[in-house]
Amino acid sequence: MLTATPPASAKPAKRLSAGQRQRLALARALYGSPFLIVLDEPNSNLDMEGEQALAAAVATARQDGAIVIVVAHRPNILSTVNKILQIRDGQQVAFGNRDEVMAAAVQQIRTPEKAVGPHAV
Repeated sequence: MLTATPPASAKPAKRLSAGQRQRLALARALYGSPFLIVLDEPNSNLDMEGEQALAAAVATARQDGAIVIVVAHRPNILSTVNKILQIRDGQQVAFGNRDEVMAAAVQQIRTPEKAVGPHAV
């Protein structure tokens, strides 16, 4: 039961910005130190400060023993993961150590004519 009233500066949930709603959803996902955390586009509406807070929260969860699965198009959040599964057109393109998969992806961008098999790294 709530015993205090919210401050005058508090906004009703429907008046929160997209970034504020995203941060609230992330806080709910991380509450209670879950063992498995699945984040789908967790940084989609976050500003730089929000992305930094997200990265710190993911790092803390991993240090506490949680498994964190991140689905992302924006690469900033990938700095917090240790493995990457890259999927294109519903097929696995690469899987492995973050740095190796990212290096292979950059190389493919530089040489797009090179065909990539379904299990290339």
